[in-house]
Amino acid sequence: MLRAVGSLNGDEFQLGTEEGHTYRSKTLYPAKEINPVNPRAVCVDMKKITLENIKKSLETIKTKVIIEKKTNEKVKEVLDRSNRLIK
Repeated sequence: MLRAVGSLNGDEFQLGTEEGHTYRSKTLYPAKEINPVNPRAVCVDMKKITLENIKKSLETIKTKVIIEKKTNEKVKEVLDRSNRLIK
């Protein structure tokens, strides 16, 4: 999403995501007007993620996430559509 804001033509963007992404986009692209769709959209759990936690998780891989096939297919469709939009 951050790269898309930088590469897309246009000076004004409305981001429908967690406010941290909006802040980061504004920092990376100060010449563009970037606003959150919902300025109160804060992901508390996302704020807990650190590089150290990611490293530890990748090294130990203790927790497995199991996603139902139907849900996986729906998510893949959405991600594929999103990727086509930014290409």
